Amino acid sequence: METILGNQVKLVLEAEANITLPDFITVRPIKIKQYDAALKFIDDEIGLTAVGSGLDRTAVEQLTPDSYESLRSAVEEVNAKGFFGFAARFQARLAAQLSRMSPELLKLAVEKTSKPSPPGLRPQ
Repeated sequence: METILGNQVKLVLEAEANITLPDFITVRPIKIKQYDAALKFIDDEIGLTAVGSGLDRTAVEQLTPDSYESLRSAVEEVNAKGFFGFAARFQARLAAQLSRMSPELLKLAVEKTSKPSPPGLRPQ
């Protein structure tokens, strides 16, 4: 169930595991003072959904697929003009900076910041 109230969305969620969830959750915009911290999760959809919902990551990981998709969608909808606008501008500035780097320096930067694939998800 979803109720939209201005820039807030209320959801009733279901979990696959036996965890305690609130009766409903209200998804609110991420606060500006949290933007820098939330930006660290821009490539981590589950982590960003947790930040945007106020749930911890473990709770988000235990949601049913339908509940997760409802929650993820609500986080994106509520934060479309705020946080996601900020993130898009940040990524545009970063892309502009990267385009000015020499190929050698860019290769070195990518090598230094690349994360290894998690076990079980490495390409075969």
